[in-house]
Amino acid sequence: MMGTPSTGPAGTFTQYSTTKLYCYPDVTSPQLFYWCTAETLPSEPFSIAQAWGGGAYAGWFLFVSDPAVNLANPKAVSQAMGNLAEPPAQNSGGFLWLYVDGGSDLTLPVSGDVLAAGAVFGTSSGLHQLELKKGAPIILQGDGTSFAILYPEGLPQADPPEKKAAFPIVLDLLGLNAGRFSFTGFQPYGDIYYQYDLVVDPLDPAGSSSTFARYAIQLVPTGEAFPAYAIRPLS
Repeated sequence: MMGTPSTGPAGTFTQYSTTKLYCYPDVTSPQLFYWCTAETLPSEPFSIAQAWGGGAYAGWFLFVSDPAVNLANPKAVSQAMGNLAEPPAQNSGGFLWLYVDGGSDLTLPVSGDVLAAGAVFGTSSGLHQLELKKGAPIILQGDGTSFAILYPEGLPQADPPEKKAAFPIVLDLLGLNAGRFSFTGFQPYGDIYYQYDLVVDPLDPAGSSSTFARYAIQLVPTGEAFPAYAIRPLS
């Protein structure tokens, strides 16, 4: 029956009718959807980790512009995906921000565990703007509800790492920041660093935000992929 999705175990995607759309039952935050591009659509519920693994679960994590679109009405999402001028190709995957009421959708394709293309999200002024580089590694974080995007290997290292970032760019799947990028960076000024916290909403650039604070700190390399640096207060 069109209009109500099937239900599965908590924390899994379940298929909406016989479509390529799958719903994640988290009604406490903006609804998360998944558009499967695998040759054979999974008939059983599957987890975020399985979706990220691709293969039989290849597809796109969907964030929609209308918060009123939820488990009670996924039909609008399915119809909007079907009306895309360039629907996702078979076995492709990544992240897609969808305007269910019209407008240009935004995509961030992934190949394996790296970004397959670069993208710029946020305001055109640059104040609340975030640029992601092709080839940047992307990792599903331990809690399974967010991704860490790292600085890609092999690119010119014109800026010192302290200026670029001490921590990865984070993309949340669930919660109040679902579908938004968050980023903490540090701008050195002598022994003083300006910390800036940036939140970018691809579907609502005007709703993006940034905060700045000044600290007397050092950034100490951790030797890990992320966080690449630890914060040490200056005595």
